[in-house]
Amino acid sequence: MRISFAVWTAVDFVFTAGRLRYKRINEFDGEISIKDTNDEYQVVDRFDINRAREGLGIFVTPNGFMDMQLTEILKK
Repeated sequence: MRISFAVWTAVDFVFTAGRLRYKRINEFDGEISIKDTNDEYQVVDRFDINRAREGLGIFVTPNGFMDMQLTEILKK
């Protein structure tokens, strides 16, 4: 079972050809788990740095881009 109400993102950087960029999800290993109400560990979903998730009516990505928010506003 996976925890879907919580997510996490690893924010890390790497230099490629002299330029700074965010690490991709497959370049950063890791897993976070928390105990559920049955005292069993459940894995928390991990999002890529570019993936948006709605919270309090806005879509936010860890890298700060607001493309998804703009798309949702234009739909309305």
